[in-house]
Amino acid sequence: MHVRTTDLLQHLDTTRQHLADAFLAVPEESRDVRPSASEWSAGEVVAHLAMIEKSVAEIMQKKLRRAMAMDSLTPAGGRSRKWRMLEERLLDAETKVEAPEFVVPDGSMPAANAWRSLQESRPRLRQVLLAADGKSTENVVSRHVLLGVLTFEEWFGFVGYHEQRHAQQIARAGH
Repeated sequence: MHVRTTDLLQHLDTTRQHLADAFLAVPEESRDVRPSASEWSAGEVVAHLAMIEKSVAEIMQKKLRRAMAMDSLTPAGGRSRKWRMLEERLLDAETKVEAPEFVVPDGSMPAANAWRSLQESRPRLRQVLLAADGKSTENVVSRHVLLGVLTFEEWFGFVGYHEQRHAQQIARAGH
């Protein structure tokens, strides 16, 4: 496996563990309770993350297939961690970010179902990443509604940092 793929998989695994630790620390009976009227419950946060992860997997799969069909992917070079530039921006807890309406949870999914949905979305995301193993994906891009144009690798970095941001949110809420 190429080092770029390994780095991103480790990033996704590490940030998922942070999220799991935060979510599972919330008592089960409190996971669907909003800490305040303006904050999502832990279950809503997880439902939001599941929506994001499914969407990213779908979009990146389409973009990757298109690039492969055009035979536009070359062998990847050495280690690249350009996606790490997103860390500071995404983990800045002082900056309030309003989620776009299409990824705002409606509160109808119980926390246990949201967690299951998030767990079920990860294999597909990993599959898309692995499909590009060893390929340069700098030209596989898509626009993020808040961050602008991101490359294939940056999208996977985003998924991890986004989960970590919300793990911190859940932990701060102090359920």
